[in-house]
Amino acid sequence: MDDSKAYFSGPDNKSHSKRKSPDNDYCIYQRTLRLTCEKASKALHVVGTELKVNISRSAPPRSKYFSVRCSPTVQYKILPPPLPQEDNSMPPLLTPKSVLIVTMDAASEHAYDNKLSVRYYGEKTDTLGTAVLHLTAVEISLDVDADRDGVVEKNNPNKGSWKWGPNGHGAILLVNCDCEWLYKKKQDSECNQVTKVSDLQDMSRMIVRTSGPAQLPEGYKLAMHISQSDAESIRVFRGRSQSGAMSQFKNFLLKNFVKDYPLVLSAETLSQEIPFNGGTSEVDYFVEGLRFPDKDFDGLVTINLSLLEPTSQGFPETPIFTDKVVFRMAPWIMTPNTLEPVEVFVCR
Repeated sequence: MDDSKAYFSGPDNKSHSKRKSPDNDYCIYQRTLRLTCEKASKALHVVGTELKVNISRSAPPRSKYFSVRCSPTVQYKILPPPLPQEDNSMPPLLTPKSVLIVTMDAASEHAYDNKLSVRYYGEKTDTLGTAVLHLTAVEISLDVDADRDGVVEKNNPNKGSWKWGPNGHGAILLVNCDCEWLYKKKQDSECNQVTKVSDLQDMSRMIVRTSGPAQLPEGYKLAMHISQSDAESIRVFRGRSQSGAMSQFKNFLLKNFVKDYPLVLSAETLSQEIPFNGGTSEVDYFVEGLRFPDKDFDGLVTINLSLLEPTSQGFPETPIFTDKVVFRMAPWIMTPNTLEPVEVFVCR
């Protein structure tokens, strides 16, 4: 590691352990990692989450002290805080409860371009071993209009819940019960394709925002998924690709238009891998409501976006981070024909 991008952590060096304080209503996602002195470890880190490293478990026998060095974009905090020592030049004492809380505040430009190392010392501060962790940081966010102002803001803290009232929050989803075609006699929700731009106006917009290297490290993938019960109530379509947006003249052909808005999730497809585009990216998705709330359906549906980590051969990938959004299906409201109207709105 380049010394210009590293520093030593002693008990009096607290400026490097700062991290943002979480909102009272928002919990930080934390993941535990294990390091080893025999082999360098690698990890994919999601910005806004924490990595917990139990440094005592990876310590060689007779270890009494330790020090930490890392890239400038990596932050960490030692818990419990090291006790003051008479000699301030001595590294922190290692205890059975010593852990590191590791965070990163920006996405990586390249895979494993950040580094953290823990060096262990004996009684006379002789070096016994070094555990190394190579890190790749990515930003991942599944976003909806959670505050109902018409804007799909990034990482609204209320996107994963729903509350009624003027001070409430949560995204709203309409049932696509009209018909965009004059000659068809069935609702749009009965067709599992987007065949007109006007059909998108009956759906709720959802954005997948990502930032990071050109591609995820080998074996990692992004997957969008819903439950079997929610699949009876919604469909999810992916928005037009950049190349499709530049080829709008082709869209007079139905088959080309449909390809621009592929079906991602439905009753037949509960989970599907979605692309990680690299760099800073925003991809539109459109959620279609299929049924109104009733005695068997409260109107709430959840869509999840998970980052999957490869495991042993023959075993499925493990989710190491999941972001979710919640929609409530707008109810069917019908007034009786005997009720006198207060205002009448017309348009042409």
